[in-house]
Amino acid sequence: MIKLIIGLAIAVILGLYYFLKNFRSTNKAIKDIDTLKRIGTLLSINLEDCEIFSRQFSEQAINSGLPSESEMLDALGGKYPSNTEGTRSQIRYRHKENNGSYTDYISPVIYLEESLIRYRFMQQRTTIIYIDPNNKSHYYFDLEFLNKQ
Repeated sequence: MIKLIIGLAIAVILGLYYFLKNFRSTNKAIKDIDTLKRIGTLLSINLEDCEIFSRQFSEQAINSGLPSESEMLDALGGKYPSNTEGTRSQIRYRHKENNGSYTDYISPVIYLEESLIRYRFMQQRTTIIYIDPNNKSHYYFDLEFLNKQ
């Protein structure tokens, strides 16, 4: 009984630790974006000038424990854990600098169909890239409009 209580206490402590660690990293990312929006150099871009790179992916659900009774019965009938399928997309904007060189700004991965991204681009038309004035490799590609329903 004591081992069970100790095990549960350790599990709760580890769970709380990982929750707080994830919460802090998410909070830091939000603060970084807010800082870039406040002090960053604004680069207004036409979304027609952006390239969309999309890739289909498929991931099979993996059960790390023993299968349940229903999963075993499904397997006997030829049904296996389903695959998760989707699209990973990224947006690239190539900016020509004053000296003639080019800088590529690439968005984080977006889990939307390319056709939906193009449709929302047609609705939005422009967006902003917020660039850290001290470090051009640190930027925020504002694509929040893609999340609207």
